[in-house]
Amino acid sequence: MAPLTITIRTFSDTLCPWCYIGKKDLDRAMDIYKGQHPDVQFEVTWNPFYLNPKAKVSAYDKKDYYLAKFGPADAPASFARVEKEAAAQGLTMNWEGKCGNTRDSHDILADALFRGALEQGRDISDRSFLVETAVRVGLAVQSEGGGGDGSEGERGEDALLEWLDSGEARAEADALDRFAKEEVGITAVPSYVVQGRYRVGGKQGPEVFLRLFERIRLETCDVE
Repeated sequence: MAPLTITIRTFSDTLCPWCYIGKKDLDRAMDIYKGQHPDVQFEVTWNPFYLNPKAKVSAYDKKDYYLAKFGPADAPASFARVEKEAAAQGLTMNWEGKCGNTRDSHDILADALFRGALEQGRDISDRSFLVETAVRVGLAVQSEGGGGDGSEGERGEDALLEWLDSGEARAEADALDRFAKEEVGITAVPSYVVQGRYRVGGKQGPEVFLRLFERIRLETCDVE
């Protein structure tokens, strides 16, 4: 049997706590399944989905945003549920700090952005945080002719800010957001499209993904 590659398109917003928890569930499921089937590979694509596309940068306190989203009556229970699920993943939610439009963050999405925004109280719309994170995880755009004098990181930051300011990054993220909502029909996140045909919606435990991975593997065996 030829090696199997399972594709997963993940639709999420970097300010969504369930998307962060869901990423950990998916990561765990992939690790477990690869341990059981070393010949199986996963190809994960992240697709932006703006929960609040009209928000301005650093527009409001994060806790106020979530209070408005959950509703004053339901907020305490919602906070408690998120915190319980997060704790099961070894995460500690931080509801303090500023937040705003998540467009720029989608341009350089990484696990570190979830961690910074949802565990460390960082502002997901603050470009200095985004660029700092991008450089730290090796995603910064490097300028040509960089030397070995230790200055590549600074030039990387400048190049990344230039890219964000150019409009190219925004156009790409906006197009992917429209694709998610208009073509795929995504209405809530996290959502996943696995192998181009199976849709998984909402916060799901690793067992849901494991069953789906096995179904895909067996279907592939039948075809071959």
